[in-house]
Amino acid sequence: MRALLLALALLAAELPSAVAADPAIVTRSRAPSAPPPAAMAALAAAPQAAGTRTDVVRILAQFGGTTRLCSGVMVAPRIAITAGRCVHEGANGNFALDYWVQPGSDGATHPYGQAFGSLLIAFTEWTGRSDPDFDIGFVVLDRALGDQSGYASPTRTDGCTGYAGVDFSWVGYVGASSGQVAERGAAACADGSLTVASTSTFAAGSPILAPDGRVHAVSSTRAGGQVRFTRFNTRVLTYFTDSLLRSLDPCDTRVETNLVELGAGPGEVMIAVTTGQGCHWGIDTTPPSWLEIQDTTSVSFGRPIFRLAANTGPARSAVLTIDGQPLMIAQAAAGVAGNARFASTSTLGGGIVSTTVDTAGAGRDPEAPSPAGAAGGAGAWWRWTAPTTTFTTAIVTSDNFSPAIGVYTGSRPSALTLVAEGRETVAFTGTAGTSYLIYVAGMSGGEGSVRLLIEQLFPGAEVQTGWWWDPDEPGRGVFLETNGSNAFLGWFAYDATGRWLWQISRGEILTRRFYRGGLATFRDGQTLGGAYRAPSFVGDGGTIALSMSTASRATLSTETASVGLERFAFASGGPAADRASFVPETGWWWTPSEPGTGYAIEVQGNQMMLGIAHFDTDGSPRWSLAMGAMADARLFEATAVSYVGGQALGQSYRPPTATAETGRVSVAFSDATHATVLLPGGRQVAIERFQF
Repeated sequence: MRALLLALALLAAELPSAVAADPAIVTRSRAPSAPPPAAMAALAAAPQAAGTRTDVVRILAQFGGTTRLCSGVMVAPRIAITAGRCVHEGANGNFALDYWVQPGSDGATHPYGQAFGSLLIAFTEWTGRSDPDFDIGFVVLDRALGDQSGYASPTRTDGCTGYAGVDFSWVGYVGASSGQVAERGAAACADGSLTVASTSTFAAGSPILAPDGRVHAVSSTRAGGQVRFTRFNTRVLTYFTDSLLRSLDPCDTRVETNLVELGAGPGEVMIAVTTGQGCHWGIDTTPPSWLEIQDTTSVSFGRPIFRLAANTGPARSAVLTIDGQPLMIAQAAAGVAGNARFASTSTLGGGIVSTTVDTAGAGRDPEAPSPAGAAGGAGAWWRWTAPTTTFTTAIVTSDNFSPAIGVYTGSRPSALTLVAEGRETVAFTGTAGTSYLIYVAGMSGGEGSVRLLIEQLFPGAEVQTGWWWDPDEPGRGVFLETNGSNAFLGWFAYDATGRWLWQISRGEILTRRFYRGGLATFRDGQTLGGAYRAPSFVGDGGTIALSMSTASRATLSTETASVGLERFAFASGGPAADRASFVPETGWWWTPSEPGTGYAIEVQGNQMMLGIAHFDTDGSPRWSLAMGAMADARLFEATAVSYVGGQALGQSYRPPTATAETGRVSVAFSDATHATVLLPGGRQVAIERFQF
């Protein structure tokens, strides 16, 4: 274990930046070697041409002695996306030598100036073999033009169902001296591409946009009147959000949505706020009296809850700022539901949102569908965009009538694609960035107050039980076990002096993919191998929060600091490695008659990792680790080692050092949930799985 920790510490210290560390990315970084060509030199502060999208950019790329015209789109203040062929020639080719980007240009004047492409980025699938599904390039500018021109959000839809019937627009440049050209229509969808019929010869890199303004793809090739657009895939968006944005601004704060519209009744919405690890964010605005903010976490990742009181008067709204990012929360006026007609559909945002409206007296929308056979009575419309791809439920309840609900994709009632429908509850996989139309109506023509609750669920059972760590800062760990929606967490770390620190937390993992609980601290318990001594409860060690982004990635936060975690793979194949027919259960073990000492056990393949939470001779918490191959499926023996001098949460990283070896520990399993442990000094105890 000592060798593993030291090797990982050295590896982490030698890693380059996030951009360069991705093995699937190729980059070229340089300063301009010459001023831009004469055709690009004008920097007149002229107004934009009518109909011009200011976030769509004109690009001139210098490949050898040839200047190539391309299009692209700003997706961040200093980042544009274009075609891969616009930054690199493809298989066995080269990067562009000089690169100039001009937002909203009309071909002669550039209202927002121009910037040099100081960093060009392409995927190895493009540079190595010209894979058309990776004909996508990133351009990092030498200054933030997007602050003036604005920028669009890149997104994707899983599969092709979400593209059926969508009225797309595509915008770009077709000639070196011309302004932008825009067309619109439907798109044919394939696994990696969208194809449209076009009358114009668009330069590569032109963006295709859905009605909500999000960018789904950029153009690559044209043949026979058809333009092929390379769709953004998961790799593209993951690299953009997790690596590229963070490398430019590690503490950049992002808010899940910037607009939520709720009905006149009481409502609640939870909004995800993300910034870099260890960075702080805050809500800068004092809310009005009718809006309450709860559960705010101000480090790294948080999900503040906004609760609205029932509105008894006219429509009202509040604009809050979260680290300068605007969030508008609007509430409808009291009385008849304002969203009873499709034309006045309410907009919802967030992974968890509830809203109440009153449909009494609204009458039925003649354009409305009939979810689950609900063909009469008043109803209400909402449009909700999924922030995350995960299991999603929508529940509608009413004390006045039996409601039905339908979830659809599409831009208008006459062209809806059914996703799910049912009486009171529907479940479906919500896809990040996809806009869903939700319609609720009474089964038998009923009307009145109705409550809609949308939850992007992350059931506790899906969170992986076992060891978690930060691979960039080895030496600490969390052992997390879930049982249904309950969690038991042990935090193996160091205090500010470098001494051992372990604390436990027990509670419920909420459906909002979020765990929060108090940390319990104990002392004066038994030493490893010593006679049993019951520990004493010291007190509250503060609050710990665990926010899961996937089943194997999370952010752990206290009131003052945070750390990003992922599942620890200590054997070939990691947590999913093949195992023998018999395997000890992964989780917390203990001796019920001797509470206060815990054993965290995980088996991956034929490797086992054992963490023992016990106490030092002075009564302070201490923990030891043992790891190695199992002699057979029922027997494990290794040397337990304790480490000291490691990094406390929130401090600069420092690798721990091993103390004197604690001694040999043997575990003999009689079945998957019972075992006998032989501790240093010869003491033998029976342990079993801890049920909580």
